[in-house]
Amino acid sequence: METKKHISFILALIFSSVLVYGQNVNWEKVLNKANRDFNKGNLDKAMAGYKKLSEQTSDCPFAYYGMGDVYNAKEKYDSAIVCYFKAAEYKHPNSSSLYNEIGMCYLNKKDYDQALVYYNKALIFNSIYANNNIGWVYEMKKDYSKALEYYYKSMENQPEVSNAYFNAGNVCINLKKYKEAIQIYEGCLKKSKFQSSKARLYSELGFLYLTQKEQDKSEKNYTEAEKMYRKRIKSDMKNNIANLSDLLIYRKKYTEAEKIALMDTTLILAKLNLASALLLQGKYQEAKTLYMKYANDEEYKDGWLEDFEKFKDAGVIPEERKDDVERIRELLK
Repeated sequence: METKKHISFILALIFSSVLVYGQNVNWEKVLNKANRDFNKGNLDKAMAGYKKLSEQTSDCPFAYYGMGDVYNAKEKYDSAIVCYFKAAEYKHPNSSSLYNEIGMCYLNKKDYDQALVYYNKALIFNSIYANNNIGWVYEMKKDYSKALEYYYKSMENQPEVSNAYFNAGNVCINLKKYKEAIQIYEGCLKKSKFQSSKARLYSELGFLYLTQKEQDKSEKNYTEAEKMYRKRIKSDMKNNIANLSDLLIYRKKYTEAEKIALMDTTLILAKLNLASALLLQGKYQEAKTLYMKYANDEEYKDGWLEDFEKFKDAGVIPEERKDDVERIRELLK
């Protein structure tokens, strides 16, 4: 989701705020330093800076916005919400970003109704991310038709929000509207802004063409995606392990998928892919142990059940493994 989860908009507003608080050079230096610490990931130092700023100028909205961002980054969402409301109380000039942040906090708390309230407020203030974010909430609620409606609104009205395209394609996949998803992703390949996302697009298209029994097109797209992921994994292993291991499963390279997933099993997607690779190789007991370890975690369970459905539609489950997959599916249910 392309939301500003932990990135402050404070810097862009410093100069207008100086008009409100006067030519206080020390105030501006404190804010700049806190922002730099935040963007470097030095959250405790950033918090100290924002608190110092709030003591110097007790009604400064930027101090509370910054504190909200720090709490947000630390996943202390209730505290973040309090700070964001304080920033609103002191007339923070960027209401759309504030309401997006509050909506994100409620989303992370799984309070979807409240998330919708604040994302809709962000929409009133013309937030470019609001339609996409509202769609994401409906997707989390598994109301896929409603989610798709808002993703399409984002694609139409805020075409610069690239994640809306991926989210719409993903929802089409969940709804098994595979041809519609192909249209979305093929269209993205023609747009220059998606150049950095080509590996993901090729991988998604590889899967989608499998569902349509178009083996040649699937192989062509998967080959391009695999080349890109293998090149990237050398410099950015963490962000490409899950992508590559997932792709290898769909190319029926289960042993290799297992090897790649084992490179970093701290990643949820890597664990999902590891269990699937083991199962499809016929290592039932090893796979079952992993499935049962995380069976009570809804995120893992839902991910595996969705994967099994996709495996079936793509035709990647070996005939001799279909009974094993069904046994695991029943255990997870």
